[in-house]
Amino acid sequence: GSPATFTVSADSSVDAVTAGTVEMTIMFGGVDIYTNSEDLCAKTTCPMQKGPVTITLVEDLPPIAPPGTYGMRLEGHGAQKE
Repeated sequence: GSPATFTVSADSSVDAVTAGTVEMTIMFGGVDIYTNSEDLCAKTTCPMQKGPVTITLVEDLPPIAPPGTYGMRLEGHGAQKE
């Protein structure tokens, strides 16, 4: 396998997020094939202020990953699920 780097720009609707999770789902052919949850503050600076934020994720793809177009859904949640 090889690492894939995803850099996502988003907007936080909540001010001063000090803890939370980033939930990532990878899709292939419209089917969810991989899900992972990580510490939000390990991926961006906390406290995270309201407004634009950039999150970078590096995931190792398995050697059996077929070539093609993949989709990704990324959701960030504060500790209170805001």
